Amino acid sequence: MFNWVSEDTVRQKALNGMTGCDKEGSEVLMKFQQGNLRIRMLAQDIFRVTFTYRDQYLNIPSFAVVSETGETDFSLEQNLEKVIIKTKALEISIAKKNGSMIVSDAAGKVISRDMDAGFSWSKDTIRCKKAMKNEDHFYGLGEKTGFLDKKGRKYLNWNTDESLHTPNKDPLYKTIPFLITFNENYAYGIFVDKTCKTWFDLGEESKEYFTFEVDDFEMDYYFIFGPEIKKVIQSYTELTGRMELPPLWALGYQQCRWGYYPEEMVKDLADTFRTKQIPCDVIYLDIDYMDEYRVFTWNENRFPNPEKLMEDLRAQGFRVVTIVDPGVKKDSEYDVYLEGVKKDLFCKTATGDVYHGKVWPGDAAYPDFTKEETRKWWGEKHQALIGKGISGIWNDMNEPSDFTGDDPFDRTKATVPNDIIMENDGHPRTFRRYHNAYGFNMCKATYEGFITLKPEERPFMVTRSAYAGIQRYSSVWTGDNHSWWEHLASSMPLHMNIGMSGVPFVGGDVGGFQENATPELFARWMQLGVFTPFLRAHTTIGLSLIH
Repeated sequence: MFNWVSEDTVRQKALNGMTGCDKEGSEVLMKFQQGNLRIRMLAQDIFRVTFTYRDQYLNIPSFAVVSETGETDFSLEQNLEKVIIKTKALEISIAKKNGSMIVSDAAGKVISRDMDAGFSWSKDTIRCKKAMKNEDHFYGLGEKTGFLDKKGRKYLNWNTDESLHTPNKDPLYKTIPFLITFNENYAYGIFVDKTCKTWFDLGEESKEYFTFEVDDFEMDYYFIFGPEIKKVIQSYTELTGRMELPPLWALGYQQCRWGYYPEEMVKDLADTFRTKQIPCDVIYLDIDYMDEYRVFTWNENRFPNPEKLMEDLRAQGFRVVTIVDPGVKKDSEYDVYLEGVKKDLFCKTATGDVYHGKVWPGDAAYPDFTKEETRKWWGEKHQALIGKGISGIWNDMNEPSDFTGDDPFDRTKATVPNDIIMENDGHPRTFRRYHNAYGFNMCKATYEGFITLKPEERPFMVTRSAYAGIQRYSSVWTGDNHSWWEHLASSMPLHMNIGMSGVPFVGGDVGGFQENATPELFARWMQLGVFTPFLRAHTTIGLSLIH
């Protein structure tokens, strides 16, 4: 659940009155009576728009964007009414009276047009409103429920541990604020590169326009012209990176459930697959392999010799993937926790104290993955797993989930408080501003640790939480679904839109994570699952072993 405040109560100010315009390299800098607007030309058909109603831009390096070469081959013209930027592919016209923008192709056909002023804002929230045609369709936006065409609904981006999600629930675990607009004439993309709360209203408020909005005092988005959808996605992934080839075994069937322990059960599972000649390449270990849920530990009673177990399973043709959660148990005799405190690697409160939430191990600290030092340290800690023969890492609970704020009626609050501070290597801001990148940076740390510890093998990670650009570090799965026919059906457009959002290696829990699948439902789900890149059956603890 989330509140959508009406336009009448929120829109207090709007951009007006340009007072200056200059060209500096690949950038056009415009000053208004209230606010500054910057357009950076990245290619003949791609540009970046940054607006702030404060005096200075944030200039924080993007988590998502890895390639942003400036384009200086463009012209800049001005008259009494507008500023005009021209490339071989586009013409961008910005009204001096209110900053509204019209984007046209080389033939003069309008592609995109702002409604009213270019931007409007309240205390912290900035909104952009663009005209919408009846023939427009919308795709992308990552992990969003509903039809393949996202038109007609409004969506919130706020990574959420939504374990009770229904087929129309929003938000879910991932944020990829990349929207593709398509009609019979052209396609273009808008990528809103903000890790705070963002909203897209794609025709619920009005059939005449769509909006996107950020919970910040700066708007930052990329405009990517096609004119084909394929070209839009290609350009977007040039900006945010592409997935490297996964290991071959990751393309096979993967078996998981919450509750494979002790090691005798794992051995029996492997023997059963081979005896029954059922193809399987991967077995997962969930949180119960750990010592009281302390990350980077092994429960010695349940898994007395993990190295030997991995060797035996490898000999049978199995790889093993272990779960890793971000919460580090608060324990004065636990070296991972003590090191994190000593090295100042955990998220802090505004008063400088380590923040402790509650997850599986009880009271737990959360690493600040926006710090390079923390990522390096976290990556090195995977030696406790990779050194035992583990082949991949399953990053879970990394929205991050925090049981301290658990609210069954508003799961968006079941996370670390907004006022916790993250350092981001010299760009400190609150969790409110960096929330959606937490799981992304955890995966980055895991990936970098893996390629350092095991450079001879292709890395394999799978994550529940993500931000734009996650494809550089991890595959994804779609979280805690249910054994419902509705979730089987809804998984198809869900997976396809994640794919169109630049993340090709995606799948869901075959059979449904929660509740019991009937034999027919499980069989049908498996039939669908073989066509998804990530093929894993998974279910929760305590259910029947039909899976």
